Amino acid sequence: MKYIYVRNSWLLVLLFCSSLGFCQTEEWVVSTLTTARANGDITVAENGDIYIADFGRPGLGNGSTVVKIKPDGSKSVFATGINSAGSGITIDSNGNLYVAAFNGGDVFQITPSGNKTKINSGLSGPVGLAVDNNDNLYVAECTVNRISRLVNGTAQTVAGIPGIGCANGLVWGHDNALYVLMWRNGEIYRVDLAGNVSLFASTSGGGGHLELLGDYYYVLGRTAHRVYRVDFNGQVEIFAGTGADGTVDGSVADSEFSRPNGIGVNRQTGELFVTGSSDGSLNDIPIRKIALESVEVGNDFEINYGLAGSWYNPNTDGQGFVFDFAVSTVRFDALVYWFTYDDIAADDQTELMGFGTKQSRWFTAIGPVQGNTVVMPIYRTAHGVFDDSAAVTSDVVGSMELEFFSCFEALLTYDFTVPENKSGSIPLQRIAPDIMCEVLAGE
Repeated sequence: MKYIYVRNSWLLVLLFCSSLGFCQTEEWVVSTLTTARANGDITVAENGDIYIADFGRPGLGNGSTVVKIKPDGSKSVFATGINSAGSGITIDSNGNLYVAAFNGGDVFQITPSGNKTKINSGLSGPVGLAVDNNDNLYVAECTVNRISRLVNGTAQTVAGIPGIGCANGLVWGHDNALYVLMWRNGEIYRVDLAGNVSLFASTSGGGGHLELLGDYYYVLGRTAHRVYRVDFNGQVEIFAGTGADGTVDGSVADSEFSRPNGIGVNRQTGELFVTGSSDGSLNDIPIRKIALESVEVGNDFEINYGLAGSWYNPNTDGQGFVFDFAVSTVRFDALVYWFTYDDIAADDQTELMGFGTKQSRWFTAIGPVQGNTVVMPIYRTAHGVFDDSAAVTSDVVGSMELEFFSCFEALLTYDFTVPENKSGSIPLQRIAPDIMCEVLAGE
């Protein structure tokens, strides 16, 4: 198996190539999982269940529920009474949810069974929530630009964020620090637990929420209608979205988002989930999934006469094939010789009964070349004796397809109808060194 990485400003493409040259790409693709009345932040449990807080109508902040979406897209209301404007949401190692109510100034804990408890109150516009590796809980307080640690019902200030950006999205980072995304200007600040604050990166458009997955932070550009990706050096690239305000699925390069706000990640599968809109309606909004999907890569190798010679499958040593090519101004045919023989005449009663080496027969095939493939009938020649003039017979007994992937790799697929129904495929490698194939392929 070969792995080839191709990176550009839009996506990471991972090519999986077998020893025969079969290749697939894995590309990030956007799809709509479902719709739901929920436009706050997102968190994902270990079992893949997705939880989204509902902020409600923008400008009113009248949402009061948490929606649960299963991986198959089925949805239900998991909790009510989040008073009001559910915004940030996170989950700890025990499966407890924490939800911030922006207008109420509260943070709620919701157990896996759905029991809700208010654990903090009196906060100043709480939005983003994050837990560290020890399940310590932190909150971004938007209206005072402050990051606080929540301990036994009290808020302990960790750091203040400069400017008037409104501390919004919050995530525990790769280096045991907090990363906060500003709602108004899309700036991202790093906050360590000693209270040191530094600008980490700047994205275009107002910020929503952010998540850490692998080697990147995935950041929502709310008014830019985009998802950004930021590496650990603070380098920003567009990951998904054309910048148009819309809801278009497909490749990340061609997808469209409408004011994306919440983002969550399934760490078991590497899938990202994004709230698709935060418009002024009370209608359900699209919940988008961004995931790697496999795409076949075509085989564009062209057959040339330099492929002539002996080929075999290393796993069945002793069985071989000879390829040759007949080239004229009007035809380009491939010929295959696939034979066994014995030095004594076969018993007429058993000659045509099986495929064993004691049966004196040859298989040959011929057909026109079409790009990288030849499809041809299989002929069986029987009743021959080595170095003997005894008469032979030839009959069509099946068909084969021969596909070349390079000057050294091919796949022979066969389908016999007699002496019995038998089909399969044989991966082939060239035995002798290449003399002309790569030269001709490069012309």
